[in-house]
Amino acid sequence: MPRTSEPGRSVSSRLLQVLFAFQPEESDLSLAELERKTGLPHATVRRLVMELTNAGALNRRSDGRLTIGPRLWQLGTPAPLTESLRTTAQPFMEDLYTEELTPGADSVAARIVDGEGRAVAALSVIVRSGSVKQQAALPSVIASGLGISRLLGWRPGIKIRQG
Repeated sequence: MPRTSEPGRSVSSRLLQVLFAFQPEESDLSLAELERKTGLPHATVRRLVMELTNAGALNRRSDGRLTIGPRLWQLGTPAPLTESLRTTAQPFMEDLYTEELTPGADSVAARIVDGEGRAVAALSVIVRSGSVKQQAALPSVIASGLGISRLLGWRPGIKIRQG
């Protein structure tokens, strides 16, 4: 196992430092930006990024910028926040429930945002085509999405973040 240049710093702590450099407002970073944000040497960041990319934890876009990869999304899906969101949303989803699912279905959806204005989920209702006009279902879906968002800390006046 290679030695680290800083006593007490493990490879895993450096790996996590690279991963935690990605934030909702900075979801794609260049290698140079990762070096600057982490303070780690170029060779270390490059090696860790190559390992993370090979494992599917990071993706390299055609322009060379890096984003979180699908393996991290898969890892994060069963996290407690997901279950908490499901538990929080359950009464609203029950209010919207009708739905026979058949070919020829229509759907209406609303975003769910947290206290920082970040979209964290979506809520949708699917109905048989022609059974309900979408305009009739829309207010209930939007109200439910706003209700769940409020339970997650969102309030009117908190700007909804894009991207």
